Amino acid sequence: MGIVPTVGDVFLIPLDDESAVGGQVIAIREGVELYLAIMDQRLPLNEIDPKVATAGKPVLLTLSFDAKLFNGDWKIIGNFKECIDEYPHPAFKVIHAGIMSVESRDKTFRRPAKIYEIEYLQNRSVASAQIIEDAIRAHFGLAEWKPIYDKRRAEYARLSSIFCSDLSDSVATKDIGCSTLN
Repeated sequence: MGIVPTVGDVFLIPLDDESAVGGQVIAIREGVELYLAIMDQRLPLNEIDPKVATAGKPVLLTLSFDAKLFNGDWKIIGNFKECIDEYPHPAFKVIHAGIMSVESRDKTFRRPAKIYEIEYLQNRSVASAQIIEDAIRAHFGLAEWKPIYDKRRAEYARLSSIFCSDLSDSVATKDIGCSTLN
């Protein structure tokens, strides 16, 4: 049996033989779809402190599956839930009952989309763990950045989150990450 991730799990994504980047499981929907934060700090491959691994700002906030966590390729180094609520949750455009709609990450909120939302929002998609690994390697200059990685950027989650919340309390205006709490 493999490793089953839980909300708050902090893990390392190897970048090369000596370094890694920290990530965290922010949410899990229906036991299979993970919402992950991948951070902006390069760390030693042997880092063991979850707070160090989650310090800084997220580069990627994305939906994924658990393959690399399940297989142990991304080593879980602890569980740290204190900052989970600080991360914005993206909105997506989906077709529901034949109508283009805005849908929250967790699928608990859906409404018909306005024209400008259809133009801005991206279709809901879940990235393989390999795509996430490739994107973060490209972020650190270890591979070529590809346009398919753009929808995984933390900025998209921050900006699209306003479409599923009241603008007065939107996380879109907040600084994201746990660095202020560490």
